[in-house]
Amino acid sequence: MKIIITVCTYLRPKMLERALNHIRELKAVDDAIIEVLIVDNDKNLSAKNVVETVSKDFPYLLHYKTEEERGLSPVRNKALKSALELGADYIACFDDDDSPDKDWLFALWNFEKEMLSQKEKPVIVTGPAFSKFDKNYPKYITMNFRTKTTKKTGQLRHTAATGNVLIPAEVIKNGVFFDEQYKFMGGEDGEFFQKAQTYGFEIYWCNEAVVYENITEEKANIKRILHRYFYNGFSNVFFELKKMDSPLYRIKISSKAIFNILICALLLPVSLILGRVGFLGVLSSILKSAGKFYALLRKTPLNFYQNTIGN
Repeated sequence: MKIIITVCTYLRPKMLERALNHIRELKAVDDAIIEVLIVDNDKNLSAKNVVETVSKDFPYLLHYKTEEERGLSPVRNKALKSALELGADYIACFDDDDSPDKDWLFALWNFEKEMLSQKEKPVIVTGPAFSKFDKNYPKYITMNFRTKTTKKTGQLRHTAATGNVLIPAEVIKNGVFFDEQYKFMGGEDGEFFQKAQTYGFEIYWCNEAVVYENITEEKANIKRILHRYFYNGFSNVFFELKKMDSPLYRIKISSKAIFNILICALLLPVSLILGRVGFLGVLSSILKSAGKFYALLRKTPLNFYQNTIGN
């Protein structure tokens, strides 16, 4: 059994090096062959030097591929196709700005083996991605990031994210890939896992398989946080419209969004009593509702990630 860990990267050599060093420290998985695949989305090969340097004493076979077409979907599809070519039975994914816990892969694989003893076909396994800050930030910043979960191991889920997931190669062999029309929008992973479920692949949660998202000032600032709330509102409704567009649904979403914007606008001056925590909380709600309403007006994807670069 071969598991290939894939990490897609774009202009984040320092973060990639940190990610690889955390892979180096992973708890051993004795009953599977582990290999690592890095897919560089930079045509100038900015990750190549990091991979070559780390590979000199790396405990796993380390592969390096490139995808010149910019975007989340093209680089992730290249990772899936390359992993299949390398003989993967399973593909474990996290992002280049993440750091897996030492038990991450061990927990994913153990859960998968348990499910294989109960199911007729392999399952998709996902787990928490907790925020890990590079320094102390005020509460009005940290409250917008995930540091805990109420989900339980073994819960059946309806979606997953590429930041922490184990995907059976059978999913890809069924022709499930990331839709490239969303390559700069994000949310393509949710759409990917919805397609996987139509082929009968269930998704389960594993609390013990933890990945930490490294939060720096690039993300821990008010402008980026508000931008993300707007995008999340937009993305949620945009993909729902793809599944169930109807006049009734549009009336429901638009009326709720407008109502929430008006109420929050009235509460905005009052929220100043609670300081930045209260003010930012109300403003975030306005932006999320605005994003939902905008999704009703726009027919094409929103290019949220087109100019995103790493450090």
